[in-house]
Amino acid sequence: MEFKLIIFVFIVSALIEQSFCNNVALRSSNFVKEPVCDVQARVAEGCSYIVPNTRSLTECLMLCLSNIDCIGASLDTSDVCYHHNIICLNVTGCTTVDTNHRYFARYCVRSHWDYANQSCSCDNDLYGPRCNSYPKHCRVLLDKNYGLGYYWLYVDPDEDGQNPARVKCINVPKTSYHAVDIFRNNGVFNFNKTWLEYREGFEHDEDNYWSGLRGWNELSKIGCTRTVFAIYFNYPTTTNRFRRYSNLLLSDENDKFTFTFSSSQRSAKGTLSPWSAFGECLEPIQNVPFSTWDRDNDGVAEENCAARNGNGWWFNGNCDNPCNALGWGFNYLNSKESYELMSILQIRLDSLFEKVSYTQIYLECFY
Repeated sequence: MEFKLIIFVFIVSALIEQSFCNNVALRSSNFVKEPVCDVQARVAEGCSYIVPNTRSLTECLMLCLSNIDCIGASLDTSDVCYHHNIICLNVTGCTTVDTNHRYFARYCVRSHWDYANQSCSCDNDLYGPRCNSYPKHCRVLLDKNYGLGYYWLYVDPDEDGQNPARVKCINVPKTSYHAVDIFRNNGVFNFNKTWLEYREGFEHDEDNYWSGLRGWNELSKIGCTRTVFAIYFNYPTTTNRFRRYSNLLLSDENDKFTFTFSSSQRSAKGTLSPWSAFGECLEPIQNVPFSTWDRDNDGVAEENCAARNGNGWWFNGNCDNPCNALGWGFNYLNSKESYELMSILQIRLDSLFEKVSYTQIYLECFY
């Protein structure tokens, strides 16, 4: 009797698993069978890993469903379960299908199946019928009814799924454009970061961050070319300074993130003169490569400007660049009492006691 019961349970389990496998292609079943790239390479990249003590394909898939970051599961020829997480969407360079793995991709990536509408409900910054692609630009904030504010998002301007860039989007509804913050600095934190960090972006807190040069380059290809350099002050009676640059294009890493622009216009908002002095300071550093302490492109033989100033920037053979709003120059003007030292940013304070609140560069994107 016991032997018959064991056989019965085995047969029922096999039928259940076979039924599950036969229906994985259905959208409502949560998974779809797909080819997969070299799994061991994915493991080395840190986006795939072994799930121990799994007894069947069904259990392997169900465990994947319980993890919001799991985008798929596979079994190798020894029935070892592997899970593949969201980072795998960024892994590129696949040329060979791994025939040693049966791979089942989660149909709705980092989302859930909406039975009422018979579609995936993308409840995060991912897009597409399966929520497995990144938005092209920050307009997704408006499309998804995000509130006013700042949001870190991955965007894919090329819409090819290759290396989406993380940027800080500013949701400003009821305008003809969308904005992307490149950096904000209030002089409190150290911006002495590596080339990789400046390329990909970093954040200290909500008032000190850098979106990343790669994202800036990608967005400049699709209309994010009007750039605003802003200086804000602590006192409402002091005019905040702005300078707007038209057609500012940032090159890619191969060209060391140089930039050009067609024209600029100074402007101001506040209670003082509408044309407060904020002179042109990006003009001298057009076509100048970006530099960091570990990637010295400053053209100064005697020293490393980024290392000396404590920040990455475009140094045109001059470590005392008056436009440097990230490093010692900004901290210097914020720590001294003499307004004469404000020439580092080509502006003067209207009082010895008024201080700069923060500096910022943001993009105005027209799609």
